[in-house]
Amino acid sequence: MNYLEKDVLVVATMEMAKRKKGSYFPPSDVVQWIYPNDWHCFMEEEMEALLWLYQNDFLEVLAAGQPLNPNFSPPESVTIRLKQQAI
Repeated sequence: MNYLEKDVLVVATMEMAKRKKGSYFPPSDVVQWIYPNDWHCFMEEEMEALLWLYQNDFLEVLAAGQPLNPNFSPPESVTIRLKQQAI
């Protein structure tokens, strides 16, 4: 499935990942960029967006510096980056 057909946080996460050019970043950066005043309210939706992107092989996700198992939900503190083949 094309990520552009998903919601705004999926698209924003992909856009930020492309701008970061291979650097890892926390998902909270995405919601702070899109919703600077009330970003905390959107963290659950962002975690759903990054999980969808991860399960569809667009992102790499690290938890405590280790790759996340694709069959498990990510914990709160993760870092993400665009997979090289997704560029």
